[in-house]
Amino acid sequence: MAAVLGREVGGKRCELSYRRCETPVSQMLMMIEVEIEEIGIIQKELDNQAISIQDINNRLEEEDEEVASLTEDDLTRTTTTTTTTTTTTTTTTTTTVKPYYPGKLPLLAG
Repeated sequence: MAAVLGREVGGKRCELSYRRCETPVSQMLMMIEVEIEEIGIIQKELDNQAISIQDINNRLEEEDEEVASLTEDDLTRTTTTTTTTTTTTTTTTTTTVKPYYPGKLPLLAG
């Protein structure tokens, strides 16, 4: 019950705090969930000794450099991605416009 109450109150507080933000709270929560999943993957890699803390520090430094080199144009430019899915009976083409950012941003993904 506390978790549900916390989620509801937290969501409302977020809406009040960030109401001028163009990103809906539901999308912010999905982004947070993705980050939590990524942290879990990184923790498993650490536990299995596939990566080290130094690897993470190196990647964070690379990411800082990537972010520092972004221009306002980079952050406001959009790209179009076309995906085609074919089955034996139908073909579906989906075009998605998403914000552009160069490089390997999420941590350790690239």
